[in-house]
Amino acid sequence: MEIIILQIFGTVLLLAGIFLLVYWLKRKQKFLNQFKYNKGPEIDDFEELLSSSFYKSYNKDYNGAVDDINKALKIKPHFERLYFQRGKLKEELKDFEGARTDYTKAILLKENYDVAYLNRGLVKLKQKDYNGAKRDFSKAQQLNSNLKEANFFKQEAEINITKLNNEEKKTINLVDMDSLLPKGKAQ
Repeated sequence: MEIIILQIFGTVLLLAGIFLLVYWLKRKQKFLNQFKYNKGPEIDDFEELLSSSFYKSYNKDYNGAVDDINKALKIKPHFERLYFQRGKLKEELKDFEGARTDYTKAILLKENYDVAYLNRGLVKLKQKDYNGAKRDFSKAQQLNSNLKEANFFKQEAEINITKLNNEEKKTINLVDMDSLLPKGKAQ
């Protein structure tokens, strides 16, 4: 009798283990399915394009993400967030001029887009357009006083402007010193 009870108990444990394994595998597959995206060449659903671009961006496929956003822009060409997102992706690709253009387009579509001003200022800083960067950081801070980093980067732009002005002064002084040397005498 004890052997039969042990066999039944063992069978129940085995069945319960199999059931739990199947249940766990199905839950895992369901979890993984939420991260899949349509890899087909033609995605025409706006939401799917956004999901695909975020997935690709997360996996550092920035060119693929830009392609998806370009397709999404054909569906919603006046959606400023798409230009902003594409600008961020272009920054990752080191296409600073393209990023600057996209941030500008986002700002044109939404004049009070504080973060677009901040990011365009950062791009201008990388491009050594310190005066333009300073203007963008000031505008971002004007639109949103909680953007503390705008003030920090504005100060960085001002420091670079001062350095440039000092370099220009040194260059002018060197030229002036040369004009003071007596002519015709070798030194």
